[in-house]
Amino acid sequence: MIMLLVREFDNTGKPPPKEGEFDRAWFRLANEETNQTIDYSLVKKIDLPDEYQETIPQEDENGEEKEPLRNEVTYVHGVLYLEAQTNKWVFESYKHCYQFKDEKDLAARIADLYTRGVTEYADQHRQLEEAGSALKKR
Repeated sequence: MIMLLVREFDNTGKPPPKEGEFDRAWFRLANEETNQTIDYSLVKKIDLPDEYQETIPQEDENGEEKEPLRNEVTYVHGVLYLEAQTNKWVFESYKHCYQFKDEKDLAARIADLYTRGVTEYADQHRQLEEAGSALKKR
């Protein structure tokens, strides 16, 4: 599986981008053999969450104001995976975004879920094989 993500992040020490500088930033997924566009979208057309704030106020343990936290956005364009039964690539388009305040490291979280899922599948497969072997011995 290939997950297509774009993460907006703060390049600390660099000036913020000029207004409109990335208005034409886009995703495009195309079939290389036919040059057919499978999916295309402008990043700015993906809706931000209703309650999105670019910066989040912070306080230290004494209740004093600290520098605000930049609420970075991760855009999840979609996933591309090889379907086992047909041996064909399938693309699922999501066009959704997550904000830092809700999910600190979305890519790591997805990787963890995938790892746990594969491990659980392998364990269940092993248990089924053991149960099948035990039944055959009877």
